[in-house]
Amino acid sequence: MKSERRRFRDTALASELIDEPQLAAAESEVAVVMNRATTDPVEWDKAVADRLVQQGLLTTFQVREMLAGRRRFRLGQYTVLDEIGKGGMGQVFRAEHAMMGREVAVKVLPRAKSTPESEAAFRREMRMLGRLDHENLVRAFDAGYDAQVYYLVTELVPGLDLKQQVVKYGALEAAAAASVVSQAAQGLSYAHEKGLVHRDVKPGNILVMPDGRAKVLDLGLAGSTLEAESSRLGRVVGTMDYIAPEQIRMPDDVGPSADIYALGCTLYFAVTGRVPFPGGSRREKMHRHLHDTPEPVRKLAGHVGEDFCRLIEAMMVKVPANRIATASEVVERLRPWTGGGPMPMSRTPQPATAAALPHSADGAGVGP
Repeated sequence: MKSERRRFRDTALASELIDEPQLAAAESEVAVVMNRATTDPVEWDKAVADRLVQQGLLTTFQVREMLAGRRRFRLGQYTVLDEIGKGGMGQVFRAEHAMMGREVAVKVLPRAKSTPESEAAFRREMRMLGRLDHENLVRAFDAGYDAQVYYLVTELVPGLDLKQQVVKYGALEAAAAASVVSQAAQGLSYAHEKGLVHRDVKPGNILVMPDGRAKVLDLGLAGSTLEAESSRLGRVVGTMDYIAPEQIRMPDDVGPSADIYALGCTLYFAVTGRVPFPGGSRREKMHRHLHDTPEPVRKLAGHVGEDFCRLIEAMMVKVPANRIATASEVVERLRPWTGGGPMPMSRTPQPATAAALPHSADGAGVGP
């Protein structure tokens, strides 16, 4: 049985992120201020780990994982540096290409949702995604299979997603919201022309850079990881706060119009700070998307003009045939508010009000 004192040392070396001389040097420096023989092994490990971070040899995330006994930090040619987030579509990591040194985002798809159907869909849609190139879509660089998981490599976009922006800094003025949603619609229009439907448009899937440029992410992933699960389980799959009525009624036959509805819900959230149908269970939310009318935007955001409110309503019509037909039409309808191009985002924190507080979970999931 290995000594507790050697656990971190063995794990760190097994990771292949550092070598024996580097680790020994860090231990020697720690030994100057700590007596290894009398120091608690856990405290010693933490001190050595901290020193390796200070030297720039490991990241805080890496040493935290090593102290927990994890030793694998590579997927294909990419070294995982930090965790960016996690949700229904998997975990997202900041990583670095081993040879090029370029930092990227790596999304690891959840192993629990991996089925033959979802794997085939993932491979098919990644081939399609690899052919897309639009300034308002997060660009995909690579995809692969390693350590029994599929992963997607994309550009690393600075900034916040739209949900984070609104929760942290407050609801947007109409012009700023129009700028972000118009850019998202431009990216979606391009994707629709190429035969891809997002299926999970929401504020959390629109990244907004500090200069106001916006990019849609997770295009294709909803189809590959969630649609296959929907067919297998016979359930509605998606994010209930933004799901289109037809996606509830016919989850296996979802077209571009569902993205328009979800984008309308996103625009509603951007200017009001709340989802169209807050509160309630997933089943109740689905019922309300099918049958109810959300509270008027003007009641929640008096600064928003009538024309803007009517546009949101036109995007959120229950019947697809009566809804704004295309993402390019959304862009045109938003043009009166977007003449100046991307608008830099506010970074002044707002007081926590009912409109700015977090709402229900944004993660995609399976409905009842």
